[in-house]
Amino acid sequence: MENEETKDREKNDNIPQADKTCFIITPIGNSNSAIYRHINGVIRSVIRPCLEKAGFTKIKAAHEINELGSINTQVITSILDADLVVANLTGTNPNVMYELCLRHAIAKPVIHICEAGTDLPFDIKDSRTIFYRNDMLGVDELKEALETMLREIDYTKDYKDNPIYNARAIDSIMKEDGGENSTSVIMSMLNKVMTTVNRIEANDKQKQREYNEIPVTKNMGGLSRGVDSMDPLNLFTTGIDLSDPQYKYLVGELTKNTL
Repeated sequence: MENEETKDREKNDNIPQADKTCFIITPIGNSNSAIYRHINGVIRSVIRPCLEKAGFTKIKAAHEINELGSINTQVITSILDADLVVANLTGTNPNVMYELCLRHAIAKPVIHICEAGTDLPFDIKDSRTIFYRNDMLGVDELKEALETMLREIDYTKDYKDNPIYNARAIDSIMKEDGGENSTSVIMSMLNKVMTTVNRIEANDKQKQREYNEIPVTKNMGGLSRGVDSMDPLNLFTTGIDLSDPQYKYLVGELTKNTL
């Protein structure tokens, strides 16, 4: 019985106690913008309820700060002092990225969330991120994922697996080895970059070959190739020649992208 109670206490050591704080890093936009409605909907419908359920009592974002004084100072202080930060990376807003960098620098817990389809910068692309869809089902899916991640956080440890500390680790390796190992570190990083570049170039060349293989045909505007010059409405307002190479190409692309 005592062992079970000890295990329960150890398990609960990582659960935030009363008065724990969370700051929400997020894009804002003006009050009439779509991003403003989107972001506030996510905060009110998902983030705040999940955090309150997890025991957080002080939850705020920058646009919810009402105290007198410098908003920049208040935001930075909140980022540094909060027990947890939830960062919404939707739209890769520059202010959001700057504030996220501050949080990474102190190695305290941060949860990344982002609307599906956002192209994240390369330096945080491999960070664990909850991607969500901005619809009714997406609300439930985001709630479930966020609650799961909240249960996994250990508030007693440093979270140093981020771009800031990874860069400092590389610098330390170079200094400790007196530069002997610096070449191998740099070459390893360059190899990864070149692998990515080569893959992108190969994909581009393949797409160009496929494009060049599309027969040149006549339309009302002269010569054209492929679906780029096609008006989709013409498929419904004019007769369709099923043997038209353009039509076959369009059907093939649609089929490929939906499988």
